Formats: sequence, C-alpha cells, structure tokens
Amino acid sequence: MLCQLPRALGRVKCVAALATALAVAASGCLRPGGARSARPTQSDRLIQAYPELRAGRFALLADFENPTHMEIVQQVSVSEHARCALGTRRLGPDTGRACLELAAGSPDDTVVLSNRNAQSWFLKRDWRGGDTYDLLLLGVESPRHGLSLELSIAAGPPRDRRAVYTSHPLERGWNLLRLDLAELGERLPLDDIQELRLSAAGLSQPATLRFDDLILTGARRTLLGDPAGTDGGLYVQEVGRRWRVGAGGRFELVFANGQIVGWYNLAADPNRLRNLVQGTALGPTPVVVEPSGGDFQALGAQVVARPQLLELNPVRAVIAGEWRFADEPGAPAERAPLQRWRYTIYRTGQIYVTVEATRVAAKWAADRLGVAVSLRADREDELFVRQVGSPAGSGTAVPAPFALGRREEADAALLFALRAPRTEGTTPPVARLFEHFDAELRRATVTGVIDAEPTDVERWTCHLVVGGAAAISDEDAAARARTYADPLPLKFELGSPLGGGRGAGGFDDAGGCYVVAADQGRARFTIDGSGSPVFSPCFEVTGAAGNEAWVYVNHLVFEPTTRTDSGRLLFQLPDTIRGRTLVEVYFRR
Repeated sequence: MLCQLPRALGRVKCVAALATALAVAASGCLRPGGARSARPTQSDRLIQAYPELRAGRFALLADFENPTHMEIVQQVSVSEHARCALGTRRLGPDTGRACLELAAGSPDDTVVLSNRNAQSWFLKRDWRGGDTYDLLLLGVESPRHGLSLELSIAAGPPRDRRAVYTSHPLERGWNLLRLDLAELGERLPLDDIQELRLSAAGLSQPATLRFDDLILTGARRTLLGDPAGTDGGLYVQEVGRRWRVGAGGRFELVFANGQIVGWYNLAADPNRLRNLVQGTALGPTPVVVEPSGGDFQALGAQVVARPQLLELNPVRAVIAGEWRFADEPGAPAERAPLQRWRYTIYRTGQIYVTVEATRVAAKWAADRLGVAVSLRADREDELFVRQVGSPAGSGTAVPAPFALGRREEADAALLFALRAPRTEGTTPPVARLFEHFDAELRRATVTGVIDAEPTDVERWTCHLVVGGAAAISDEDAAARARTYADPLPLKFELGSPLGGGRGAGGFDDAGGCYVVAADQGRARFTIDGSGSPVFSPCFEVTGAAGNEAWVYVNHLVFEPTTRTDSGRLLFQLPDTIRGRTLVEVYFRR
C-alpha cells in the first residue's frame, strides 16, 4: 500500500491505499417472472468486477453510464487545457464504457462532485458504516507513471465544514483506490458528506485522467471465531482495510496499516462506543528521543505499508506490519529505511510485540530512538510509571519498569512493560520509561528507552496487557513486569527448553510462550508460581507433526490444544499459576 507521509515527530499515519482490481466469476440476475436474463445488469457487472461488492450491500455514487450522473459534476478550470466531460474508458474491469474524463494542465484543474446542481441524480451524503459500508472504491486511469491523485472529502455544515486531504500515487493504467471509511470517520462526520474534489499532481505536461465506479461498499470477512460472541473465544475479522482482533466479551483491537489504532474494552463497552486510543496509535511506536537529523519525515515522503496475518488459531493471532520509507513510488524497497512490528495476541489479553526501526540512513541519523505507547486521556494521572525488581528467588537483579494506565469511565486498564535484551553471562542494559501528558491532544504517552550501544537498526521487545480495571491490580501489574523481564525457568524431568537466543527456560520473549523440545515423544516439566505468579503461560512443544497428542495438567486431561503452521503443539493455561504446576505432554503416531 502506498501512503502519503505527513510531517509528525515519531509517528506517521497511512491514509490511503493503491491496489489493482481483481476479476471474479460472473453472476446473473432474475427477471420478475423468474427467468434468468440473457444480459447482465449493471449491478451484475459491478459485482463481477469487484470482489468487495459480494460481501454485502453497496451504494453506487456514480459510474457515468447514465448521463444524469454528470449533474453532480462541476469543474474548476485554471489552465487553458482544462476540460471535464463524459469520455470512453479504455482500461480496467468491464463495467461499462463511459467514464468521467479530466484533461488537466495544472494541479489546480479540479473536478468537484456535489449536489449543488443536481436534479435527477444525487451524491449520497450518509456514508456511515455500521454494518453496511466500510470502503469507498474509486477507479482511476492514469496515462503515465509519476502522477498522483489529489483527493479531498468535505463534510459538515458550512459553519463547521471539515475536510480530509489525501494523495494517491498512480501507476500507469488502471488503479483501484480503496479508502477506509472508519479512518475517515475519525476526522469527518460521515452522515453529512458534502463534496469530493479530484485533481492531478506531478504534471510536467498536460494529461488526461479518467474516473469511474465510485462505490460505497461493505467489506467484512470473519476469518476466525465469532465477533459477536461473549464466551472469550479469539476472533479475527477483516473489515475494509482493517483487521479486528479480539476475544468475545473481553477486548477488541483494531489494526490499520500494521498499527493498533483502536482498543475497546468489550466487558464494559459491548457496543464499541469508546475507542480508548482514538486519535493516536496504541503502539509501541518508534520515536526519536535524541535527534541529530530531524524526525522520520527525512526518511522519505512516501511510506509503503505491508500488513500480514502470519498465524491464526484459537490460541493466538500473529500480525506483522512493515513500513518502508521512499521518496518515489516504485523505488526498490529492499534497502529502504524501515519500521517493523510483529504482534502476538492471546485471547487472555496478553500481547507481545517486537519493534524494529532504522536509526541510521543515507541522509539521516538519530542519536537515540525509543518506543512510545499512547492512550486517549482526559487527566494526567491516568497513566503512571513504576519500576520493580526481579522475581523473588530468581537470584538476579533485573529491573522491570512498567507503566499502568487506567480509564475509569471505561473500566479499562493497560499494562506496558519493556524488556532489555539479555545475553548469558552479562549484565543486561537498563530499560527506562518516561511519562508525558498532552492536555491539548488529550493524550497520555509513555516512552521507553534502553541504555545500550545504539545500532543502525534498533530492536525492542515489549509486553502489553489489556483488560478490565479490576483484572489488572497494581500488585499483578508489578508481577507481570517482573516475570517478563526475568522469566521463571521450567524444571524438566523429560524434554528440554528449546534455545535459539531465547530467555530462561526456553521462554520466547517475542512470542510470549515457552518453547519445549519433547524427548522421544514425551515432555514432563513443572512451573512454580509460588514465589511470583505466572499469568496464563503458553507452551509450544516440538514433535507433534504426524502424531496424536495428550496434555495433562496436574494429572488431569487438558483438552484445548491446537497446532501451529510448523506442526508444533500449542496450548495455553487459562489461569494464573500461583503454586507448583505439573505439565505432561505425550505423542503417539
């Protein structure tokens, strides 16, 4: 996805995507008498051309097959080349021949879509999503590479008119733009859309752009579980260009362009009315702490965002996001500066995040980077930082800084812990957290910094926990931070911890689980939470491929297990371990 990068210190927001339309199988329609029509209707052609339309209802703003659609079109002409009229489309899916044609010689030559002169055809003003609309689709045909579509959408009454401006780099030929209505809804009243403005940027000589098929559509696909459930089961739903990941009746996270832009505490807010990170990103987001070359804007004017869903099962979902910075669309991305995230989300509300960010690039460098976690906050005391020691009896002195935020009106709490990298036989560097409250933006932020020798690409591992306020007490928050900074080792009778740079007892700090190697189809180990509690530990056990598996916890059968894509057995104990717990795993062909 190619996105415009606004100027902002330490945080960028991608606002538009560019993709190619996909062709799908044909469909027909029925005549009133029940016989199938020999000719497909225009709705049939649209559904055939755009897969998003098959998910539910859609509303056609304009396709220009009917000349009355030109009633909503006005032209703002500046150059002598400016011309706006019905034209013939040459490329793109087969949804008709007519289109809106704009001949432009200046970036100020503009097409305006509104109801100012409409009599028979009107621009739909209510774009609210609910369960109906998630995306705005717009087809654009560009005569050459290097042009961009400048798009603005205005809404609201004249005295309170608000507008969103976006820029979309275009490839030569047909381009299908998908605009996320949830993202627009954070900045505009979607129930009162007044006008759209379209113009071309990057003009070195006059050019003709063609526009077609402006459509509002629902685009929802449930990939796992039940988003309407209340049983605590994990679910994942694709909504437009966003992913919703949550546990029924507990929490929901909303991902856009690889970042968490929404968090809802479903226990107290089942209708998802209060976004606890509205207007920001939850993070952890790379930030410049000590700049020597300015903010991340210097890395490139464009961002290529690549979100991916890497793993999906009833125990956890793994989502990755990568941003590559570039000055020109289509530039090679392999060596471009980057920011990268990998989130492992458990149904218990535990989230483990790995963050990477470029610190030194060809024309830019920062003395020190950190990562920031932000919440929407009305008061300064809604987020605070503490630092505690290592778990009792661990024999080490590992600091465990954490921040705990509470939103009383939403009955919600957020824990943020930052883990300094550890190397066997050496003293780990110090991780520090700093608070900041911005009353104007209504935002509370905690920034984490690791006092270590900086590298060209910095890396952090972080732990977040989301839940109800009562579910994360001050004491439990401190215990969670301690066990993340210095994980309790497993005590093995059969099997062994799997290494590979992980922490104590095979604990994978990036994925938040213990990784165990079975010995001849068996593993037997204990985890002791009597000194410091262990919260819903997760286990991956090798040796499951091609085998049946049995798991026993304290000699009782434990059944909710699944398999990873690599064939390992995966399970999570749902409760907090506050004593000695025996776990046994057996495999048999």
